[in-house]
Amino acid sequence: MASAFYLGVWACLTPISSEEAAHQYQLLKDLGSERRFDDKVYAFYSRLSSLYPEVETLSEEELDDSPWASSMEVSGSHVIMAIAPKQSEKVFPQVLALAEENGLVCFDPQVGKVYLPPHLAAKERDNAPEETSSVQSEPERSEPPAALGQPVQETS
Repeated sequence: MASAFYLGVWACLTPISSEEAAHQYQLLKDLGSERRFDDKVYAFYSRLSSLYPEVETLSEEELDDSPWASSMEVSGSHVIMAIAPKQSEKVFPQVLALAEENGLVCFDPQVGKVYLPPHLAAKERDNAPEETSSVQSEPERSEPPAALGQPVQETS
């Protein structure tokens, strides 16, 4: 049997890199969280568990249809979930969408990629250093040169 597909979701005030998210994910898995309750995380968890109830609440017959490989790890500030491999293609986009709706970071430890919510992705773009080039480029113009695309007029 293939191993579970894990995802971590939590609130973050500033954009983080995939490396920082990997570190945070590992801390949450190893130590849990001492941070206070976050209503965005609760809203995410409530909506997700309404779509896909926790395994503890399911009957033996319902377990086969559950996307969960095990119980979710839930605290006031994060959710870590193990998705059954056969269900990951269906559930992963839904988790991403719910995280985005609630302004939460989602981390995929399988590939080490962080998915930032729109407000953090925008901050990350705003704070990114502008690309510089060693080649001098022509200054930007607000209008094209007058002769561009115009027939050449002969002067006498």
